[in-house]
Amino acid sequence: SLGFATPAKRITSILKQLSNLRKFTHKKFTYYIVGENHIPELKTMIADLLLQDYVCVTGKVSLETFNLYCKAGDLYFNLRYPTMYESSASLLRLIGYGKRAVVTNIGSFHDFPDEYVDKIRYGTHEEADILRVLLRFFKDYKGFSEEESLRISSYARENFSLDLIAKSYFEYLTENKRKDSYMDGLLNLVMQFHPYEQNIVEKMIG
Repeated sequence: SLGFATPAKRITSILKQLSNLRKFTHKKFTYYIVGENHIPELKTMIADLLLQDYVCVTGKVSLETFNLYCKAGDLYFNLRYPTMYESSASLLRLIGYGKRAVVTNIGSFHDFPDEYVDKIRYGTHEEADILRVLLRFFKDYKGFSEEESLRISSYARENFSLDLIAKSYFEYLTENKRKDSYMDGLLNLVMQFHPYEQNIVEKMIG
């Protein structure tokens, strides 16, 4: 799990199911929690579940190290509940590196195509779904697939580039541009204070 370790990332639910997983497999694993910890009971819970030898809490790391963790793993959880329909920079980074992630089927995460992420339910179904994902992974995982990785990273390049996103925003603004409207004022402010975006707007609307 990457990014700020908060209750909304459902890390405690993952830990409970990692503990249950040990009843079904003797395979070794390490679960990395990478980023600042904002769950006060985290270390106590790890000890209570006897997971000290299976979990590594890194704390805050540099962006360079963070990117290495994005590249090095086999299974990633990027769960979110509750949600305010926010996006996730760490999830986009993972997909950009060609990694398949497990997400909660809610909010903006629901919008990702099933071909590129695995979705689990929230609420009463959450922990059962987490365990199902873990069991399936340990049963079926055959190692790194370059073909799948290239397919996922291609999806990221086609949909998440900053130029593409900026262009989409400005297309929306210009389509809704009205004299003395909020959109008109917002577009003018952006063109005035952000030269990079101004260049994009000028290319689009002349």
